[in-house]
Amino acid sequence: MPKNLNSFILSDDTIEIMKQKLKKTGEINRELGFNLCKIDGTNELKDDTHCIGSNCNLQLSDTCKIGKKVGTYHTHPKATSIPSLPDLWGGYYHGVECIGGTQDQKITCYVRKDKDRDPKINKMFSANNARFESLRSGKKHSIKTQRGYQMYMSKFRDLQYTRDVLQQKYFDAIIIKE
Repeated sequence: MPKNLNSFILSDDTIEIMKQKLKKTGEINRELGFNLCKIDGTNELKDDTHCIGSNCNLQLSDTCKIGKKVGTYHTHPKATSIPSLPDLWGGYYHGVECIGGTQDQKITCYVRKDKDRDPKINKMFSANNARFESLRSGKKHSIKTQRGYQMYMSKFRDLQYTRDVLQQKYFDAIIIKE
């Protein structure tokens, strides 16, 4: 049965493709994904521009062959369907971010509550994403000592809290597959 994502409709075909991508991710242990595109003249979302592994950089691909891009779907090979800060930033920018997690075997779509993107809020997501990327890039160097590990974990917990607050404030979480 089609699923409503606020003003969008996720078709049965697209949901089935999401489920297949999640299953395949569990088998090959690589991220899979595609753009979610709004079909002209309708609110129906279809899959477009599929990718795999390290080539799966969907936030940079803003075009759809079949309509207007309103978001992405991707899988987390070693994690749950909970979004990262970069996932939320992409979801806020485009409007929808759907994630399939191999650990919880769920597919959840995070749909921006605001009809239109607010540039000030988008900058806040950008700044927090930069903090996340900085922490991720320094991980190997900072956790070699007890103090470095404690500092790293403190920053990591702070970013998790920030992510949770931003998710609750700006997104509706809609479970597609439990």
